[in-house]
Amino acid sequence: MKKTIFIFSLLLVGCGNNNVQKPYLDHVNQKFVDEAHILFNGKTRDLRGYSSYTANRVSYKIESKDFNINIFFENKKKALDKIGWKYYLKYNQSYIFCDGERQMEIIKPRILAGNKDLVEGSNAMQLNNDWHIIFYKPNNTTSYKCYNYKE
Repeated sequence: MKKTIFIFSLLLVGCGNNNVQKPYLDHVNQKFVDEAHILFNGKTRDLRGYSSYTANRVSYKIESKDFNINIFFENKKKALDKIGWKYYLKYNQSYIFCDGERQMEIIKPRILAGNKDLVEGSNAMQLNNDWHIIFYKPNNTTSYKCYNYKE
């Protein structure tokens, strides 16, 4: 009985939060997380990461009051260049940045224009009161905007 309690105690100690890795953050997604920290000054929240046969994706939210796309363009130009991101185009309500096959999409918060609720993006949808940030790397698909990007 003492051995069982001792082994069980060791298992509990070995499973502390510091030792548990997030399975959705592989090396591709971890790089996205590191870049988001540099580009968005820790204002991101609600990290979601996905890895699959077709793509790697990391998404965040930033409260609308905490982010201004014009200030982002002005203040983060050097950081974007250093990391390798280049502004490509505005598509619907998204600002698309490319780094080779990798895509970063910054999507405006949802607004009501006339009677139309603007909810269009490239890889993701607009959110009600938040900017939606998507980092995307395709693995076996060509259905993304940076596929056509030529520097």
